[in-house]
Amino acid sequence: MMPSPTPTPTPTVTSAWTPGATPAPAAINPGTPTWARFQPHAAYDGQHDRFLVVWQDKRNDPGREWTLGYGLENNGDIYGRLVRPDGTPLGTMDIEINRTAQDAQWPFVVYNPQQQEYLVAWQEVSPQATSATWFDTCYDIKAQRVGADGQLIDSPLVIADAVDCQWVPVISYDEQSNQFLIIWHDHRYRMGMTPPRPPETAKEIFGQWLGYLFGTLRLEDGGNFVVTTDRAPPHDPAPRYQQYATMAYHAGQHYLFWSDDRSGAGAEEAFDIYQQMLGSGVTASVTNTVTYAAPGAQEKPRAIFNPVTGQVWVVWQDYPNPPPAPDPGPTNLRLARLAPDGAVQATTIVSQVAPWPVPDVACSSSGNCDVIWGGSGGNGGVWLARLDAAGVLRQAPSRLSTVPTDDPRIIAAGPQRLFLAFANSGYIYVSTWTE
Repeated sequence: MMPSPTPTPTPTVTSAWTPGATPAPAAINPGTPTWARFQPHAAYDGQHDRFLVVWQDKRNDPGREWTLGYGLENNGDIYGRLVRPDGTPLGTMDIEINRTAQDAQWPFVVYNPQQQEYLVAWQEVSPQATSATWFDTCYDIKAQRVGADGQLIDSPLVIADAVDCQWVPVISYDEQSNQFLIIWHDHRYRMGMTPPRPPETAKEIFGQWLGYLFGTLRLEDGGNFVVTTDRAPPHDPAPRYQQYATMAYHAGQHYLFWSDDRSGAGAEEAFDIYQQMLGSGVTASVTNTVTYAAPGAQEKPRAIFNPVTGQVWVVWQDYPNPPPAPDPGPTNLRLARLAPDGAVQATTIVSQVAPWPVPDVACSSSGNCDVIWGGSGGNGGVWLARLDAAGVLRQAPSRLSTVPTDDPRIIAAGPQRLFLAFANSGYIYVSTWTE
């Protein structure tokens, strides 16, 4: 058991940014936490001007309340809370979205204004996960409808339960077709298995469309489909590793990005950033293209559509020394801006940052976009960079919080408003500001 961090009744944040420009992050669960909360995400309901914040929760994992682990040794659940824009929680209790005896992680949530409900997806330890079959850290993908009032709707849906592991779901809502697209990275064709799984590869990006039938959400016909391909039908998977996908959406087009090392390049993790466009309901993808390729590793992209410029913005961490090197080296936070047809128009460096920053990006109706990141090292914490519609810094990056975090999230929250969420030492912090 790892030692618990020393809890403090008052969250520790810094006020080192421009006064009045960005409110200090506030904890939605003040007091003294007795268990950890990890991996927060949030979605905005503009009809009721509120957010659903979701996270992995360790309250039901005795002896490991402060440990982030994986597989059969871990037992995290998925919880959430409705929150006003000022960070005030709605109701008196957290929402128990998924509580089972199996570990659940990496929740992702979007809002559907047509149905007035949220959809939450996560990865949950597979029933096939046993030490005897070495699948001890294998997960399936599941999803749960949550009403605008926080009430659960129907039972959880199993999105993907193929052999081996499915990890880290991401959701996009398509208002033109009233469908959801869920994507994740998937080991079902993993190399070296007995018997072989043709065609053998390491990891792929898969997708699944979900639609409504008489008010019930269901998996669309055709089932899971592979996104990462490098040839025409039968759409064989791309070689090597494709992982950590993200999506942006606009007007019936879903823009998918991921880390991809199909080029090999002689390194263990020589990842580049690849992309694929998918229209509403489309499951055939044979036009994977390179967004950015360079020595080292380009990893963990996040993407958003800019409503003013009509561009897709995607940010990622770019480090020169991929594993097995112990030190990633000076890490660049890169930004690419793409035309609606997917053509890369510009690539710039937002900042040089601490290792493993895991950035995120959101754009307001002004066309300005904000990039946030966390990371470790001497300049860790939560950082914010504000860029204008041309991708130029409006001010030097500022440190929003000194508490360490590895996965802060930022989302658009109505006209000219942005919402920040991150977790540390059992607290969920949030902040909302207007551009």
